[in-house]
Amino acid sequence: MNKREVLNILTRSKVALDKSCSTLGADCAVVRNGKMYNTNERLAIVQPFTSESFSVNGDALLTAIRSIKGEDVDIVVSPKDIIVRGGKTRVKLIQTEEQISSRIPSIQPQEPSWNKLPESFLKALDLVLVSTIDKKLNGVFFNGEYIYSSDGWQINRILIDANFDPLWLSQKNVTDIMSFGALDEYTTEHSWLHMKKEDTFFSCRKLDHTGYPLPLLEKTIARFEDIEIVTINDSEVIFDLWESIKAAVNLTDTGKITLQISDGELFVDAACASGEYSDILDVAIESMPVFTVFAKKAIDVLAKPGISSVSFRSNGSRKAMVASGVDYGIEWLSLLSAE
Repeated sequence: MNKREVLNILTRSKVALDKSCSTLGADCAVVRNGKMYNTNERLAIVQPFTSESFSVNGDALLTAIRSIKGEDVDIVVSPKDIIVRGGKTRVKLIQTEEQISSRIPSIQPQEPSWNKLPESFLKALDLVLVSTIDKKLNGVFFNGEYIYSSDGWQINRILIDANFDPLWLSQKNVTDIMSFGALDEYTTEHSWLHMKKEDTFFSCRKLDHTGYPLPLLEKTIARFEDIEIVTINDSEVIFDLWESIKAAVNLTDTGKITLQISDGELFVDAACASGEYSDILDVAIESMPVFTVFAKKAIDVLAKPGISSVSFRSNGSRKAMVASGVDYGIEWLSLLSAE
């Protein structure tokens, strides 16, 4: 077998190896009928793998393959162990007990109706993720053509070319999908989301979507639509604002930033126990009342690729900084609560 191809398979399957998982065999690579299976309580991966049947510790197999010098590797299977060899290197791995390997489930859809994933799917997941995790909002929510995430202060909404039934995935599962790589079709059955590309399958367990506060997020976004006080469309000003807030955090470790516009000047101010920071940016806007935002979250929002506008909005006593843009054809919106 080609060593590079085997390494690619094992590296991709690594996200499903879990020593801490209570499921028997969750740390194993199991080969049956020309396929490799890896599964734990929340993920299942199935990939083509040409070999006799065996079951060994997945991390040990990956380490053994990496130790082989040269481009080719052989796996020789016997009832109690396997021999990984190539060149002058030879590694013996003990097979896991049969009662463990036989319980590794092959979680694949029984009667699938596959739907096309947009080519920008992985990019959309990268855009929607928030940098901090809220236990109640942990993860990403799919609904129709939109994907949402929130940490209680920041709401991200992505528009994609798809039509998902309501679906909630944990942040860990989303990052594992991104790590696994390209997949082009999906279907859902029972408590699982299944995705595939040709003969490779990636399945992850869904969360109970009825517990996700989607109506609240949609209501919050709607509350601030079409009521902006000022909007900054100048990309240079947006970049300078991002740089200024980063400097404030680096110099003072401040938690919050105060923004205000007067006579065409945007004042950026921060103060905390370790010091103070102030900066002035020229803008083509006469005035804006004071907005206070969480500094590190503002940095995340302003750093999003393809950002084209930042607006400051107020609805009664509620305030928000709303950024939007397009990246690789994906329309996105980020709303950050303000004071």
